[in-house]
Amino acid sequence: MWDDLIELVNSHERFLVTTHIHPDGDAVGTEIGLGLFLEQLGKAALLVDADPVPAFFRFLDPDGRLRAYEAERDDPAIAACDAAIVVDAGEPARIGSVAKAIERAGLPVACIDHHPTSKGFGHVDVLVPTAASTASLVLDLIRTMGHTPSQPIAEALFAGLATDTGWFRFSNAGPEAFRDAAELVAAGARPLRVYEAAYESHSAARMRLLGLALADLKTECDGRLVWASITREMFESTGATDAEVDRFVDSLRQVGTAEIIILFREPPEGGTRVSLRAKHDADVAALAARFGGGGHRAAAGITLDTPLHTSIATLLPAARALLNDE
Repeated sequence: MWDDLIELVNSHERFLVTTHIHPDGDAVGTEIGLGLFLEQLGKAALLVDADPVPAFFRFLDPDGRLRAYEAERDDPAIAACDAAIVVDAGEPARIGSVAKAIERAGLPVACIDHHPTSKGFGHVDVLVPTAASTASLVLDLIRTMGHTPSQPIAEALFAGLATDTGWFRFSNAGPEAFRDAAELVAAGARPLRVYEAAYESHSAARMRLLGLALADLKTECDGRLVWASITREMFESTGATDAEVDRFVDSLRQVGTAEIIILFREPPEGGTRVSLRAKHDADVAALAARFGGGGHRAAAGITLDTPLHTSIATLLPAARALLNDE
């Protein structure tokens, strides 16, 4: 599985490492872990994303090496790289503005991802939808190359694995996920530190926004469909940022009857972002794919160009139909 990627790593010296827009814990943890591992191998790693790192994952990058893309500053640095490795994303649209920079630089691309909807677009694609997280795949790469993760690598990869499995609650947390977690803790990952930083370091503004979102909660289909929306006015009234909405949708999961959970929000740039979750048998990745999104069967996302009210009116009938077809 890893032969072609290992050959690419061994035959190049300067790597751009990037991930998807609006990065989550698996994206950030994997990117930082892989970047540090490349440096452990004596390579150079440039870490650039289309969007900034969410505040609660910055503890994984104390030196601030992972940065948001700025064309004037970063295009020359990207052009100086020999190859690019894209993690936790399997198509150019998912990495936003960095995709064009890679194309302009003419870099060979490798993709490492575990999303079932990923198609792959690299010269080398490692796509394993059965993996618990992309962080798990990078840990396997490190093993396959005969290395042991350092403490900072282990902590970054543990953060990716733990957050993408809902702290080992979701269906993707099988036996291998727990074995990987044990290995990463043995290598120095600190679960309490990761949990406190990722789940207990929020701003008061974020908590107020969450309160408004929960107050907007609606149920349909005998409680099987649960949804809420966050307007731009709600952001403005609380002072919270769009990046702080990460995992709000998981709070809606706590409704006991819920089978499909949807959170709509208005980002600063316009349009609508949609986060979807599923319990039991619903496939929200298939639902997301119908509208240009993607993800996992139980967790997916969509970015729409349409205003909030239009997006809600478009997506809810499809969600109702999915429940009725089960």
